[in-house]
Amino acid sequence: MILKPAKIHLLDPGPLDPASNMALDEVLLESEGWWLRLTRWDRPCVTLGRFQSWPQTACGESFPKIHPFSVQPVSATQSLPAVRRVTGGGSIHHGEDLTIAIAGPC
Repeated sequence: MILKPAKIHLLDPGPLDPASNMALDEVLLESEGWWLRLTRWDRPCVTLGRFQSWPQTACGESFPKIHPFSVQPVSATQSLPAVRRVTGGGSIHHGEDLTIAIAGPC
């Protein structure tokens, strides 16, 4: 049997808003082939895992308060926008971080 090397698609859209990043992740989960995805954020935010309940503070007192991305807070300094990830896991506070993910058929 001869194995052919897999083609890997690179996706680097640059910094996106939280909702756009999560929507793109969901599209990639349904896409065929292998993907190397770079995720960056255009603002500080929080992502919550698929099965995580919506907290007032995501991970204790040192973690910032959050509000739904689609809701404008009274004061931007009071809380961070939050979105739900299509995958599991806990709360992640994003800012100037870069996430590298590899996805493909298992």
